[in-house]
Amino acid sequence: MRFALEGKPWSFLFWFRDRVIQKESFSLRVGAHPALNFRTVNIIRNGENEEIQESRRFFAAELAPNYAITENINIGAYYLYSYGFDASAKNTHFLVANSSFNNINLTEKLYLSVSPQVYYLRQDELDGFYAVAFFNFGIRDFPVSVSAVFNKAIDTRILPEDDFI
Repeated sequence: MRFALEGKPWSFLFWFRDRVIQKESFSLRVGAHPALNFRTVNIIRNGENEEIQESRRFFAAELAPNYAITENINIGAYYLYSYGFDASAKNTHFLVANSSFNNINLTEKLYLSVSPQVYYLRQDELDGFYAVAFFNFGIRDFPVSVSAVFNKAIDTRILPEDDFI
C-alpha cells in the first residue's frame, strides 16, 4: 500500500508470488495480483466543484527469470501484463532486460550496487522504449544507504514525455 505524504492513497497491490524454479544459478518467479490505483478527480456536485478520490481496478501477472553469473552479477528479464477494468489503459505490457552488479567494493567499508536496465512499455496503442539505472551507495554494517534512479526515454509516445528523470 502506497500513500502520498498528505495521506492520499496512490495504489494498493496484493502480490501472490512463487519461485517455481530455484537452482544455484537460475530462478524463475511467477506472480499475479489484483490492484487498485487511485487518483484525484474534479466533479461538479450541486453546482460546486469538488475533489474526490477515484479508484481504478487492475489485474496483473508477471514472469521473472534470473540467471546468476557470479555471486554479485545477475542478468534477467521481467514481463508484466496488466488488464484494466475501468476507464484507464486496458492492456499494459511491460518488458525489461535487466542486470545487477552488487557489492562493488569502493573501499573496505564503502560499496556500490548498480542495476542498468532497458525496458519496453505498451499501454493500449501507446508505447515507448526506455533505459534506467538504479544506484545504491552504502557503508557496510550501517543500516542506511543512499539510492538514486535515473530514467531516460529513448523513443516514446506515452505522456508525459520527459526525456530524462
